[in-house]
Amino acid sequence: MTEIGKILYFCNENAFITYKRRILPLEKQLKNIKVGEFDPKNPNYADVLILQAIPDDVNVFKDILNKKYSKYVVYDHSDDLGGVINPPFIRKTIWKVLSFLKREKHIVFQRKELVEKSDLIVCGSKMQAETAKRANHKISHIVDCVPEEEYPLLYDLSIQKSYNEVPTIVWEGTNTSMHQIREVLEVLITLQKTHKFTFIILSNRYNKKDEDFISYLKNKGLNFTFVEWNLENFKETLAKADIAIAPIDVTKKFNRAKPYNKIISYWAYKLPVIASSIQSYKEIVEQGADGFICKNQGEWIASLSALLTDMSLRKKMGEKGWQKAKECSEENFAKKYLEILNENFCKNS
Repeated sequence: MTEIGKILYFCNENAFITYKRRILPLEKQLKNIKVGEFDPKNPNYADVLILQAIPDDVNVFKDILNKKYSKYVVYDHSDDLGGVINPPFIRKTIWKVLSFLKREKHIVFQRKELVEKSDLIVCGSKMQAETAKRANHKISHIVDCVPEEEYPLLYDLSIQKSYNEVPTIVWEGTNTSMHQIREVLEVLITLQKTHKFTFIILSNRYNKKDEDFISYLKNKGLNFTFVEWNLENFKETLAKADIAIAPIDVTKKFNRAKPYNKIISYWAYKLPVIASSIQSYKEIVEQGADGFICKNQGEWIASLSALLTDMSLRKKMGEKGWQKAKECSEENFAKKYLEILNENFCKNS
């Protein structure tokens, strides 16, 4: 089988997380890829042009879809495409009006066109892939990688995981998702009355809304430590934690197609995971082996209680998850991604 030659990857310069988890490993591991802003004046015709973002120039975007710059076009998107493929009626109407007034397609309609006309869409989970199939049957998926800079425990085998007699539970995420802690607020408050543990929120806070939510948690009676997110705090906090939680509001349609990132990032630090019952989490977590999936407060309490009272169980489940996280190394990600491209675009010779 012949292999893919030159690859171009166009990304938005603000795509910080996507860059670390999907673009950087390709750039580090593949010799035949060029990553960065797309320059139509010097396009360097490629076998494959991978798009993470859409160019600002509408004409350039049209030329890309018309294969002016590459033999194949791939849309790399590791989030839910449901709102693009089938948006709510009101939003769709507003976008149509804006498109008419500006005399150009709204960005969402451009994304839909990209979904429909790409030679391949590479998603971040099985559920995202199933959603994308409504508009394009040429779909594959690959889980985001675990970048070496953030997860030394996965790459340096000399680093030993530490465990605490009084367990530490951690929730990690952005300030925009911090409100998901509401889903287990009463669970944590209840358990603090019967179990000894430390609860850490590892996040960032940029505005009054963030501060108000932190105050809300304190006023409700939750005992916790807030740690400001930076790379060193991230590594130190997860390395010293014992249990990780991933609560999410399952009633929100957007949340149901979340990728596996949070689960795998916890596993990379040998943390057993307790998560809400959404499809993508159920796809990856082996119930009772490397984590627990919980559908209600009773299951959350039972699962947390089991881990809080049994260090050997925490170690066993964390180790099992860590073995899964190893499959998402930078090297494995790049290898799998190249295999996907070769399988779809290279013919047997």
